[in-house]
Amino acid sequence: MTTYLITGANRGIGLSLVKEALKDSNNTVVATVRDKSKTSELSTISNKNLHIIELDTSQTLEEIKASFSVLDSIVPNGVDTVVQNAGIAEGEDLQLKVFSKHVEKIFHVNFLGSVKVYEALEPYWLSKDNGVQKKFFFISSIFGSITYPLPLRPVGYGGSKAAINYFVSSVALFGSKSTNELFKNSVVSAIHPGLVTTDMGGPVTRMPEFQGIPSLTPEESAALLVSTFSKSDQSVNGKFIGPEGELLPI
Repeated sequence: MTTYLITGANRGIGLSLVKEALKDSNNTVVATVRDKSKTSELSTISNKNLHIIELDTSQTLEEIKASFSVLDSIVPNGVDTVVQNAGIAEGEDLQLKVFSKHVEKIFHVNFLGSVKVYEALEPYWLSKDNGVQKKFFFISSIFGSITYPLPLRPVGYGGSKAAINYFVSSVALFGSKSTNELFKNSVVSAIHPGLVTTDMGGPVTRMPEFQGIPSLTPEESAALLVSTFSKSDQSVNGKFIGPEGELLPI
């Protein structure tokens, strides 16, 4: 039995991850959304193992901690696998221009939001030994790779994902030196979900630069990801991996 916490579960990859994880009746899933009143499809899922809570990763650390305080009653044994999926991708000027306010907004949500989610969840993630390996996955992107040959480089989005990849490497290093055995033996990875035809990723898959590169539906991506979450071990701790667990260049 694995208890998942999946952020950004209202639509796209997050919603598909919830559905995929719930295919195993032994799993419990805590799904976070910014606004419960706007969770039309997620709220139609009838499953006693699904719990929906509100979370806005653009809020302060204290507010995020308050959002997670309900976990004590929902999942008293804590969380085993976290999937930090919540994030934004907005249209960027892909010429040689950088608009600081635009970049600042994306970094605030994608990078700082991810750091705050990790910090706020740490007590629930590492507090109790449920007999399964503790895992924390950050949904990243191939656009966060500095060395991978890409036909375009969105500064705000790609930079925020590169920062996440670095953060993952740092957390894994801290864990390797920890006296907390759960942390020391945990898996913390950044993972590229593939080029996925979501509201966020769909426009990219239709760009001329990406024609001929295979894309995935959210359901296909989620199936690969959940399988990779399950089989991942410390060989990918601190690494940037693809949807099937393959190592990707940072």
